[in-house]
Amino acid sequence: MNSFEEIFKESDKVHHHAYHLFYDDELKHMRDDEFNMLEIGYGNGESFPAWLEYFPKANVDCIDISPENVQKVDRGEVFCVDQSDESKLKKFARNKKYRFIIDDGSHIPHHQVMSFYALFPKLEYGGVYIIEDIETSFWHPEATLYGYKISPFNLFSSEFMSDLMKLTNHMTLKHIENRKTPVSSFRVCGNTIIIRKQTKEEQKYFNKRKYPHEHLLLR
Repeated sequence: MNSFEEIFKESDKVHHHAYHLFYDDELKHMRDDEFNMLEIGYGNGESFPAWLEYFPKANVDCIDISPENVQKVDRGEVFCVDQSDESKLKKFARNKKYRFIIDDGSHIPHHQVMSFYALFPKLEYGGVYIIEDIETSFWHPEATLYGYKISPFNLFSSEFMSDLMKLTNHMTLKHIENRKTPVSSFRVCGNTIIIRKQTKEEQKYFNKRKYPHEHLLLR
């Protein structure tokens, strides 16, 4: 099989962001599997056919705000869904289950976080969720992108990173929300966050332990 760099060489995922430096390590274990994946954002259409090549047995869904990009091909389909509309996003994913979700949509930090909370429960055990283009969290809040204002909200000063820490270390944090879908690990790389959902095997260990005087440990 060709590498991520070879398949995506015409995409900005390689020549601008250099995601190839770590994506193969994170995704190569799934390359010969049959599963469903979702990409948020069709853009100029570079990555949609590339994902179909990179995962030759996967079914690839893609959502995009533009109705002009709607299409259906073998093992893949592009739907018109507005990422900034939480209700429409949840309605689209209501009966879906994915092993891999990647957010390459509006790049607006608020949309990125909202999409994660809406879609992470749709990720299979052991699945991977990637948020790309997190550099926008460091842009000026008055900057605009795709017609949206960045705003003061960003991934790193909000509760989002704290939530990821809690979901990764939830053994004694039974009070947090989403505890039924905890995070196995998350990795902050260049312009991206890679989040892994716990496997069923991991959940067996994290769900059974209790500490003495546990109530004294909670903050």
